[in-house]
Formats: sequence, C-alpha cells, structure tokens
Amino acid sequence: MGLETKNTSTARWVTLIARGLVGISALVCFALWRQSGDAADVIHSLAQARQASGIEASFDDALVEAEAAASTARFRLLWVGAAAYGTTALALFGAAGMRRSGERASLRQEAVFAAAKRFEAISADSPDIVFVLGAGGEIAFMSASGHSVFGDRLPTNAMDIVQRMPETTETEAITWLDRVADARISEPVVVHTHNAERRLFDVRMSDRRTDPLIRGRVFTCRDVTAEVLLQNRLRTRAATDDLTGLPNRRELSKRMHEHWPSSEPSALVMIDLDDFKRTNDTLGHAAGDLLLVLVAQRFETVIAVDQTLVRLGGDEFAVFVAGEAAAGCAVDLANALVECLRQPIDLAGRNVRIGASIGVCCSAGCEDPTELMRRADIAMYEAKALVGSSVIAFEASMELQVRKADAINRALQQADVANDFTLAYQPIFEADGTRPRIVEALLRWNHDELGFIPPDHFIPAAENSGAIVRIGCWVLWESLGQLRRWDHAGVSPDVAVAVNVSYVQLEEQGFVEDVLAALEGTGMPGNRLVLEITETVMALDNRQVAEVLAELQAYGVRIAIDDFGTGYSSLGQLLHLPFDLLKLDRSFLLSLDEAGREAAGRAVIEATVRMSEACGVPIVAEGIEEIEQLDLLISCGVHYAQGYLLARPGPPDDVLPLLLGQVSQAVAV
Repeated sequence: MGLETKNTSTARWVTLIARGLVGISALVCFALWRQSGDAADVIHSLAQARQASGIEASFDDALVEAEAAASTARFRLLWVGAAAYGTTALALFGAAGMRRSGERASLRQEAVFAAAKRFEAISADSPDIVFVLGAGGEIAFMSASGHSVFGDRLPTNAMDIVQRMPETTETEAITWLDRVADARISEPVVVHTHNAERRLFDVRMSDRRTDPLIRGRVFTCRDVTAEVLLQNRLRTRAATDDLTGLPNRRELSKRMHEHWPSSEPSALVMIDLDDFKRTNDTLGHAAGDLLLVLVAQRFETVIAVDQTLVRLGGDEFAVFVAGEAAAGCAVDLANALVECLRQPIDLAGRNVRIGASIGVCCSAGCEDPTELMRRADIAMYEAKALVGSSVIAFEASMELQVRKADAINRALQQADVANDFTLAYQPIFEADGTRPRIVEALLRWNHDELGFIPPDHFIPAAENSGAIVRIGCWVLWESLGQLRRWDHAGVSPDVAVAVNVSYVQLEEQGFVEDVLAALEGTGMPGNRLVLEITETVMALDNRQVAEVLAELQAYGVRIAIDDFGTGYSSLGQLLHLPFDLLKLDRSFLLSLDEAGREAAGRAVIEATVRMSEACGVPIVAEGIEEIEQLDLLISCGVHYAQGYLLARPGPPDDVLPLLLGQVSQAVAV
C-alpha cells in the first residue's frame, strides 16, 4: 500500500505542474497577441495617414518596419504556444503513465493480499501447521492450526517452538533445523502441546528465502501421532500371537537371524502338546483356546528372562536359548517344561491333564536358523512317536530316517497299488484255537529299491499324503475278492474278512458308497466284512464317525475297535460309537509277564470282559505268542484269540488249509 500511495502523490503533483504551465502559456500568448494587435494598429494608422496626406514616401520605411514587427510577434506567439502545449502534453502523459503504473502496482498488491487471505482461510481449516521462519529466527507467519499445539499464544520465534520439544536440546534443535533445511527430508519430532499432550509431527521444509514475497523457510508440520501408533500396533501384532500374547513364528525367526552372526552357541526347544486335539474336540474350541493360554502361562513360569518363548501355531510352542551353556540349558529347560504340566489344569472348573512331546537341538553343525528349526522339529516328532510326555535331543541318525521317510513319500506317489502291494492274511480263532472265524487282511509293501517297508512306516505317510484312500479302496476289493475265492474252495460261509480302515478314509466323502460298491462287486454280503477302526479314529468328530459306522452297520457290516485300551480308546468314547467287536491291545498281555503285575493285569482283563458282555460285544485278544497267555485269557473269558501262537500272517494259499480245518496251526511264513 506504500508504493500505491507514493505513485498517486507523484502523479497528482505532475498534473498540477502541467496545469500551471498551461496557464502561463495562455498568459504569454495573450501578451504576444496584444503586442501583435498593437503593431497591426500602427500599420493601419500609418496607412490611413498615407491616404490622408498623400505623402507616401516618408512613411514607406515605417510601414516595412511595422510589418516586420508584426510578423515577429506572430512567430513568437506560435512558438511559445507550441512549446507550452508540448510541455503540457508531456507532463500530462507522464502523469498518466505514473498513475497507470501506480494502479498496476496497486492491483498486484491487492492480488497478493487476496492470495494471502485465501491461503490463510484455507490453512485455517487444515490440520497441518504451516509457519514461515525468517532469517533471524522470527516467526513471520503461522497458520491458525498452530493454536492446536500452542494455544492462544502463538510462537514468535524458533525458540518458542523448541521449548515445546522436550526431547530436543537447543543445540540439537538448531542442528535439526539446518539438517531439515539442507536435506529437505521428513523428520518426525515429539512435541508437547499446551494441554500436555504428546504428539508426533512429520516436518517438511521449503526454502523460500529468495522469494521477495516470503523471504524465509516455510515449514509444513503434519500430525502423524495416530499413524505412528497404528504402525506400532501393526508391527507388534505382526510379531505377536493374538491368543497367548507370546511372540510368534515370525518373531522367532527374526531373533534367531539377529543372533546367528555371533559366535555364541544357541539351542532351540520345540514343544508339541499331547492329546490337545481330543481336548479341543471334546470340550470345544473356546475351551481349547483357554487351555493354550493357561499352558503358555505355565511355560512362562520356567522360562528365563534371556530366553524367548514363542507360540508357533496350533498346539506348538518353541523356546530359543542362547549362551555358552545353551545345550545343557535347553535340555534342563525341556524337562522343566514337561514337569510343569504334571499337575492338571483347571479349565473352567474342570481338571484337564495335558502332556508335551519336546525336541531339542543345538546350533552346532547347523548352517543357519532354518536348519536348526528343522532339526529341532525332527527331534520333536521322534519324541511324539513315544508314549507319554518325553524329551528327545536331535541325533544325526534321525535325519537319515527323515530322508527315508521322504523317499517313502515319493515312492507312494508313484506306486502302482495293484502291482506293488500285497495282502497277507492272519486268522482269528475262537478262544480255544480250534475254529477260525475271521481273517484279518494285512497290507505289505516290498519296494524294488527301498526293500521291505513295515506298515508302521508307510501307512502314516500314506495317511498324511492322502494315498491311503486309493490304497484302502484296493484293499477292500482285493480282500473281499479273496474271500469269494476261498468260498469257491470250500471255506465256511460264516468266515469273515477284517480290513483296517484309516481315519482319512472315514473323513472322505463317499466312503460308505465305496464299501457298498466293493461288497456288491464281489458278491459278498455285509456280514462277511469287518472294518477295524484304529485308535486315531477316536480323536475325530464322534458324531460324524458314528453316523458313517451306523450306516454301514445297517448293511450288516461289523465294526471292530482295534488296539482298545491305548491312546484315544476309552470307555467314555465307546458309549458314543457303534461297534461289534473289541480287540484288546497286546500291551495287556505284556503286563501279565511283568513281575508283580500279573494279578493287576488279570483284573483289568476280567473287568473288560464283563463290560463287553454287558454290551453284548465279544472280545478279541491279539498278540498271543505263548500258551500260558492263551490259557490265562481263556480263564478270563476272552471270546477270540489272534497271534503267532495260533497262526502267523501268510499268503492266501498258506492260510487256506487253516480255514478248511485241515491243520490247527499255520506254519510260519
């Protein structure tokens, strides 16, 4: 506004001066005009005098002089007038130019002022704080949003802002300002507001010191408190198990990789809870989740501060141990973890017992954390194969077994079931051993390269890979077909064939249809088939299993529960499943041979027999190898017997004489 006022005042003075020149010019012209008029009058008087007196000669010279004077007066008049009007025109043109220049400057200033007002109005509604820092550290401008931090008293210089940064000293603040100004980077800073709130701001700077309208550094401060807190929560959540609050698998991997470059030894303890699935299925998933939380709390009571307890997922946990004595500490810790689960856990008023299978591996000989984890996992599965809670340390031989298992898996995927597998048959006799009533079909696999592979090695692998479904279907058709061929050879029509069924088959859609198709295709009635379900089936959804088994029973198929008395098998489970036979596990017979255990073993067998008789279900004792065992079982009331003492598994032609009653005991095959 100062420039506009100055230009207007100058134009006004120039205009006044021009008007004065015009007035002076008019006066001069008027005087010259009067002088010219006087000369004309003289010439006219002289002319009249010439006519009156007739004397011409005396006045000729005077007339010439008078005309010259008049001409000179007219020329002066024209020159002065032209000069006066020219000067006036220049003065007026200059005044007009200066006025227009002033108007343009005024318009520019009005535009700048309007833009400033518009920016101020816009920034007033923006949460970002914008301020201009002058060369001397003064605050030349701050947007209205600055009140959210500084209250009613906005800062006037940079130090007023630094005072709101409690985690930054004055020297650090100056250095920070220079660094932000030079690098033009985003730098989060902590600021305490006027009402003592702690907020984080992302600061960006634009150097406008050479701009004549700004002449300072423009800072834009964006409140990123919520964003940073969210990022922190996401990072924490990404590294934490949602259920137990423990670190998760990702965090374990991170900490192991961070520690690995050091030469300090370390060890990994892998933990898998025993029978957790049964608890989860029996009591519900909510109870299972609570059980995991309580188990984690138990584990934390024996974990040292420098050890990392994590939940890997499901019912698996792990502990990372580092230090010079990591190997010994890891084994001691594993035993302590098993011990802390000895006492039952109070689960919403119900006592639940849970065990743990633990594998331990040291970092010595491992190339990286991945190998350490893999070896600890191998040791854990070795421990899980044992009965009850146990701790197993990794050994090199275990890796050879894993490689062999991998070879078995590959061979299973490529196997031609009909040509690569065979069936051996073992009769089940009446307890006195005189008459065979059932023939159990036992799967055998003799691989060209791997040699003979025991069923307990390849059947779990077949279950895990799903190959057991097509293998089991072939076993059904082959065993029922063999039974038909035995019928044609004269075997009694009341002899049945028993086939083992995996839990994977029971869960497969269409299993009932597959069984019925095999019966119809071989022409065998349902009562000639016995399906033996393993203890693993007891861990499945009892309702689904019961529906499948009941549907098969409706067609005459008999159901036998194998390995009764071990693992998941229990009297409580039997109440929910339809069954026609109980196969007593051979572990009961082994207990009879232990010193001082014969009376207890006999009592258990007798109680089991009474229970089965009350249910109208006969009992089969398997694994009989000595005549004393058979005599004891007969005295306890067992109905059927199976074992090497009576007959070993063999091919169909070797079993046929037994089925025909031609011999009372099979020859070893």
